[in-house]
Amino acid sequence: MRSKTRLLIWLSLIFAFFMAASLWLLNDKNPWLRIGVEIVLPVLFALTVILINKSFQPIQTIGRSMNLLREEDFSVTLIKTGNPDVDRIVEMYNSMISRLREERLSVREKNHFLDLLIESTLLGIIITDFDGQILEVNPAACRMIGIPPGPYPG
Repeated sequence: MRSKTRLLIWLSLIFAFFMAASLWLLNDKNPWLRIGVEIVLPVLFALTVILINKSFQPIQTIGRSMNLLREEDFSVTLIKTGNPDVDRIVEMYNSMISRLREERLSVREKNHFLDLLIESTLLGIIITDFDGQILEVNPAACRMIGIPPGPYPG
């Protein structure tokens, strides 16, 4: 965002310089030419600002999408812009998001199945961390060692 602000400031200075130079060179010799310069330069400046905003829009969109990725929100996809270079990035991003969403769902389903399997098995299972702290005990293990079922915080 800072680069966009710097670019706009730089262009403002350039346009101000050209406006001052044009008005100084024209003085009062030809009032129609002076009026033309006074109209054309601000219009060109406005068009330049619009084009800069439009060119930075895909970058800002991708930046917001990266923030969503950091937050692990895989529900948002990008819309194609019509710019072939940007559209390739959009397609890659959307494809990546789709794969991440599918993998996350697959992992959740597998974890849920594993939890159901551990809960329903007749074998006693005690899950610990690397420090030996008990993280989880299934009902069969609770019956075997004679402790009440429940959460076991490490």
